[in-house]
Amino acid sequence: MKTDDMVEHLNNASSSELTLVELLKFIKNGWKVLAISTFLSLCIGAGYAFLSQEKFQAIATMEMASTQGGEVSLSTDGTQTILLEKPNNLVEKLKLPLFYSEKTIEKCQLKNHKSANEFLSKTIKSSLVKNTTYVSITYIDTAPLKANECLTAVVEDIKNDQAKIVEPILEYRKTQIDLLTSQLNQTVTMNSKSTYFYSQQILVNEIDKLSLQLVTIKNAALLTPIFSPPNRVEPTPSQILLIFLILGITIGLILIKMKKFFD
Repeated sequence: MKTDDMVEHLNNASSSELTLVELLKFIKNGWKVLAISTFLSLCIGAGYAFLSQEKFQAIATMEMASTQGGEVSLSTDGTQTILLEKPNNLVEKLKLPLFYSEKTIEKCQLKNHKSANEFLSKTIKSSLVKNTTYVSITYIDTAPLKANECLTAVVEDIKNDQAKIVEPILEYRKTQIDLLTSQLNQTVTMNSKSTYFYSQQILVNEIDKLSLQLVTIKNAALLTPIFSPPNRVEPTPSQILLIFLILGITIGLILIKMKKFFD
């Protein structure tokens, strides 16, 4: 049994060696074709990498508008920080052409573009930062400064949109404070030593609570400044050359095979 296994092993080794020998012989017979094909392909790739338009990326990380407690926050304990809009909603909004303002179109240098808003909605990429409530937004353009200016304008659109959510809450809390202050003034004019004193304390506490909640309302903001690295993101020369190297070798092997077939 061991002898049979040894014979089978030797046969497999011989077959593998024969296959490797055939491959080396195959390449040796057509090495010139393979070399020329690879060289020409690399030359084309180098030319493409040199002439292709460079693309640079700008990256922004946004913190959503939020508030802390209060009746309008729909909080059960009145103390936790609550986002005024779900981050997923913002991601979906950025896909809508009508989300972007005319000022943003101008800043992105797309005024002459036939469908600027639609183009921007497709080129602006956004996603949730893993395990957080932050939203990451990226934009790619032909220069770092252009990408940065365009994304800055987009961030302003986001702030303006979130402000529409913040403003009614601010007005609501200010109205409540004014109402309670008016009630407090009425009790003070009566008699501070009477039974109204207890009501005054309650009103003062409510006003202080609402005043504290008023200053905790925050609009959307950048978590960090917009980052525009100087290195281009697409296409990178190394990626282009690797693709054309593989392409050149593949074409060379095909040509060698065809040459052998016709011979």
